[in-house]
Amino acid sequence: MNNKWSKLAIRSGVLVMLVSAVGGGVYLAEQKSEITEKKQVEVKDNPTDLYLQNVYGTYLKDVVPRWNELTDKRNMDYLKTKQLIGDWKDMLLSQEQTYVSLNQLLMQQVNTLEDFLKLTQQDETSEQRKSLRKLSADFTEGHQKVKETVLSILEEYKADYEVFSDGSIEYVFPQ
Repeated sequence: MNNKWSKLAIRSGVLVMLVSAVGGGVYLAEQKSEITEKKQVEVKDNPTDLYLQNVYGTYLKDVVPRWNELTDKRNMDYLKTKQLIGDWKDMLLSQEQTYVSLNQLLMQQVNTLEDFLKLTQQDETSEQRKSLRKLSADFTEGHQKVKETVLSILEEYKADYEVFSDGSIEYVFPQ
């Protein structure tokens, strides 16, 4: 009989330890998710960073490559680009946090791309080539102004930044 009771006691002890281990694992998982949530909230606290990621990031990753594709090859999907131009304009107008000076410059860049796109679809004349050269110069000048405006925003918020030889900017906002 003693043997039976000792086996039962051991099984009960193992069961209690197993339940405790599962409970401890659940507790640790909850603690880890709370820490992760706090870190995510901290990242979202800087609206300027989110704005630059959305607006300037979209400009660098979408608008500039489309411009380069259009001016270099003129061999692209015009309908898709026209749709993207509308999307970019909507994105610029729908920002909660807005830096008017940067938004205006980016809107000018998108409008220049749109004008260039329209001109490339017309028959080539000397007047059209002259207009295309002017739009190219406008886009290049506007691109420099966009970069300067982004740098002024970064300086205003005392962000650490570095400008690379390819024109890209890497930045970190102070905590």
